[in-house]
Amino acid sequence: MSDSIRDKLLGSVHRRYSTVEVPGLGAVRLQSLTELERAQIEQVAATDVTRMRAQLIAVALVDDAGNRLFSDQETDHILRMDSRLTGELSTAVMLHVGRQDTTEEQVKNSEGTPAGPAP
Repeated sequence: MSDSIRDKLLGSVHRRYSTVEVPGLGAVRLQSLTELERAQIEQVAATDVTRMRAQLIAVALVDDAGNRLFSDQETDHILRMDSRLTGELSTAVMLHVGRQDTTEEQVKNSEGTPAGPAP
């Protein structure tokens, strides 16, 4: 039985794709993340949630042939896009890749503890 599960896990290296409607943009094709891509994005999220959103968008947005629309070096272009659009995109990507938390929760969780009233 364990060999069957192992074989299924090792056979799951194929990406999942979906097309979603993004307000203000239309139909966008998304691909799933590999575990390595997810881990790299989570490392970025620990220090820079805004850059994490851009990297998430860069990795997940693809054309009809499955080719990425943005390279890792183009995240600065994404950071200059309208924030409403990038927010819609990053939310769509997080739903597609199976993330339960929102970027707002990530920001809240990454903020330090309040220092209390000033003396």
